[in-house]
Amino acid sequence: MDKLRRAAPGLLVLCALAGCQTGVPPYVAPTEGATAKVIFRVNTPPGFGYALYAFDDPHACAKPLLIGSGNSKKSVAPTWVRPGPLATLRYVAVDQTHRFCRLTLSFYPQRGKTYALFTEQDQSRCAMRLVDATDGEKLKPVPSYPRQMMGGLAQCAALPQIAHPDGTTSSSDSAPKESDSTRGLDDLKGLLPPE
Repeated sequence: MDKLRRAAPGLLVLCALAGCQTGVPPYVAPTEGATAKVIFRVNTPPGFGYALYAFDDPHACAKPLLIGSGNSKKSVAPTWVRPGPLATLRYVAVDQTHRFCRLTLSFYPQRGKTYALFTEQDQSRCAMRLVDATDGEKLKPVPSYPRQMMGGLAQCAALPQIAHPDGTTSSSDSAPKESDSTRGLDDLKGLLPPE
């Protein structure tokens, strides 16, 4: 049973990459109002397939939505997200021997910005980073928050600290309480960098 539980995420991704029905609905990018663009630069070795997800509930990493899937020869098209509310992205890669990588990060997108999500993977490790690519010549780091999975559950642990644009941090006791993903920009004014 334990082996099956560990293999299940990889098997689901293999199924998704093969085109079978997994029950994960597609991500639908916003078409009206303010947006931020996210492009994907995935470096995955031959033999691995990957999928990129957003979450309807980005705070708990719940209700995944499939942005797209690819491999070393096929990339995922850019997408758009709403600025302001927390956005959480997940990269999952797996090969036919069931070796897999799962990385999740959250960030607060800003209106009109272009972000690039870079992933690096080889046979023994994987990494992910997010940069502001609005000026394609000068990539800038973006405050992002690696997310940890809660033991035995398919959801993320709460963010233990929220970093403010000035470099200070707040513990979860003084940070605004996380609610559903539809909270407004007014709730996040203290967390967002100035425009």
